Amino acid sequence: MNTLPIQFINFESYYVIIIFLSFVCLFILFTAFLHFTSDKMKIKNAFKKMQNKRIELAKENEYIKVTGHAMAIDNKVLIAPLSKKECLYYQVHVTKKTGKNSLETLVKEEKIVDFIIESSREKAIVKTNITSNCKRVHLVEDTAQQSNFKSKPSKHLEAYLNTHGQSSKNTVNTINYEEACIEIAEKIAVAGMANWEESDYKLNRYSSKILFLSGNKTNKLLITDDPKAIASKK
Repeated sequence: MNTLPIQFINFESYYVIIIFLSFVCLFILFTAFLHFTSDKMKIKNAFKKMQNKRIELAKENEYIKVTGHAMAIDNKVLIAPLSKKECLYYQVHVTKKTGKNSLETLVKEEKIVDFIIESSREKAIVKTNITSNCKRVHLVEDTAQQSNFKSKPSKHLEAYLNTHGQSSKNTVNTINYEEACIEIAEKIAVAGMANWEESDYKLNRYSSKILFLSGNKTNKLLITDDPKAIASKK
């Protein structure tokens, strides 16, 4: 009578594979954590080392920090898509939960316009139309909403998804909607390279020159509304 050979499962190899995959998952999560927190930490650390500078005392090509209130230039504003607030800058991040600890990005959008920062009745223009590797922005989250199969999104949230080729329909997964923005007259901190330029904007009644703040690859334009960064070093 012929007998079939008994095959033994090599459990040791399975353990090796499980351990390896666990390390891979941890590495991915750690990398994602660093990615989303790096700008925040870099901005906070930079502002901790800088003292506030009066706008009128800024020197040409000096890297300075100014704390003040964000104001619109000639009423040029944006409308934040989730909150519908008038603003000068907004970030939106919409994600869908695909697993216990997994998120899929559905929409990631940001928009910004040049704006005025006013400090002690002195004004400067923040030039934001620069490449992404020349600026860093960290904003405190203002709006956070969720939708799922039990709680449907509002019409304007669904419409926003649709404009980006996405939809909450036909999914039972939770969708997270996050938004942060710089509102009109909001207190912020800005660090940037100072340049005095002739301008048609009449911000200084005693001079035709205006201070512009911008950034480059070495000295990046930094913008935040984080109260801790704003309060650091007077």
